[in-house]
Amino acid sequence: MCIGMTLFHCLLRTRQKRCIRTACKCKWIAIAVALVVMVSTIRYFTIESKHKLAVLIPFRDRFDELIVIVPHLQRYLESKQIKHEMIIINQVDQWRFNRAALLNVGFELTNIKSDFDYVVLHDVDLLPMSYQLNYDYPEDGPYHISSPDLHPLYKFPHYLGGILAITKQHYLKVNGMSNNFWGWGREDDEFRLRLIDAKLTIHRAYHIKHKNSVFRHIHDAHRRPRDMKELFNQRKPKYQRDRITGLSTLRYLLKSKHQLSIDGAQCTVYNVQLECNLSVTPWCQRRKKIKRKNNVTTNKTKQLL
Repeated sequence: MCIGMTLFHCLLRTRQKRCIRTACKCKWIAIAVALVVMVSTIRYFTIESKHKLAVLIPFRDRFDELIVIVPHLQRYLESKQIKHEMIIINQVDQWRFNRAALLNVGFELTNIKSDFDYVVLHDVDLLPMSYQLNYDYPEDGPYHISSPDLHPLYKFPHYLGGILAITKQHYLKVNGMSNNFWGWGREDDEFRLRLIDAKLTIHRAYHIKHKNSVFRHIHDAHRRPRDMKELFNQRKPKYQRDRITGLSTLRYLLKSKHQLSIDGAQCTVYNVQLECNLSVTPWCQRRKKIKRKNNVTTNKTKQLL
């Protein structure tokens, strides 16, 4: 009986020692996790947060796409711990859409605020789906996030549209984008040449896995076709260099400013009217349809003839 009781007490003490050791291990693991979280938090507020991003989205008549990208992009950037604001530049004039001029307007309006030190030029219909993509401060030069091998549609090697990150200093250095491109296309080609002229190296995403699922393109080209018309004498200057227009020649009227919340995601909307010099770029206006008189002759007239 005494021997049994002695053995029971020994087993109980051994089990208690093991529990104490396990508790100590758990305590040290908890401390280690807390330290990692603390270091990560300190790193975020001391290193990464010294940069602040302004996402510039040129926009017109695409509310169905806007209500998708704003909450999606906020969740995406917050998961990457990137301090940011989303700026929607809404063109409300009668002229054809001018993506580059709207981006210049967005840059000028955000440049007034000193806490932004880089911008991402972002299409409204392109959603980042992979966390391998890099939206961080492009310290080494302009960073093309939606590079040709990743974009779902545009695969030609010199493509620079979609999503591009660039510092404020570099955007100012090249005088922004050209203001002469009314309608769809070619403005990013001119911007690429400006970056090359300024001897800025364009960086792109490499070593991305599952390239076919990196982005989601939400534009419905059948319901809302691109404005690809070449009006008036637009074709020739469209393929010529523009070393004149940009931030320094930008003309617009800021009609209003609004704070918009979409599913809890915040963005700032600037309603702007662009100015167009009809003597320089008459293709900014939509060509009016000319009503032609019906010259079809009747059967009786044909018979008389």
